Amino acid sequence: MLLALPGSAQQLDAIERLGSQPRPARAVLISTIGFHGPYCGTIRSGDPAGASERAQLAAATEAAFRRWAGPHGSILRCAGLWHSSRGPQRAYARSRSARLGPPDAPLPLIHYEDAATLAIAALLDDTVHPVLLGVVSAPSRSEFYTACAQAFSAEVPLFTAPTGQQVRFEDPVAAQLLGAPANPDWRAMLPTD
Repeated sequence: MLLALPGSAQQLDAIERLGSQPRPARAVLISTIGFHGPYCGTIRSGDPAGASERAQLAAATEAAFRRWAGPHGSILRCAGLWHSSRGPQRAYARSRSARLGPPDAPLPLIHYEDAATLAIAALLDDTVHPVLLGVVSAPSRSEFYTACAQAFSAEVPLFTAPTGQQVRFEDPVAAQLLGAPANPDWRAMLPTD
C-alpha cells in the first residue's frame, strides 16, 4: 500500500480513517523532507523532527502512520517534487515571487519519476526501511530563484539574511535503492527558449 496525499493534514486524516483496517503486508507513507525544517547541518533519516510548525505536523502524521503500519511501514520523506510542468519553478512562473527566505537555505528537490522509483523500491525491497530521504539535489534558494528569474525574464526575488549554515541531506540506503537518478539536474525543469 502506498499512501500519497498532498499535505500532512490530509495524510493524518487518511491514516486516522484507516485505524481499524487490517494492516497491509507493506506500506509506504510519502511524507515531506519538511519534517526536518528548518534545515541545519547534515540531515539524516534518523534525525528528530525540526521545530517548524510544518515539521511538527509531519511528525504527528508519521507517528500515526507508525502506530497503524507497525513494523511493515516505511516513510519516504520526499523533497520538493518537480517535473517540467509542475513544481516550484511553475509557482514562480505564475507569481513571479517566492516565499521570503535566506538565500543560502537549501531547496531540496526530487523529480516525480525518481520519487516514484524510490517509493516502489521501498515497497518491494526485502528489508523494511523505517525512514528514507528522497532528495536528489538541493540548490540554494538564491541559485534556484536566480536561475528561474533568468529563465522567465523576471526579477530575482528578495531574500532574508543568510543563515551561514552548510546543509547536506545524507541517506546512503535511499541512494542505493534509487540508484542513478533518472532526472538528477533540477535545471532541466526550466525553459530553454
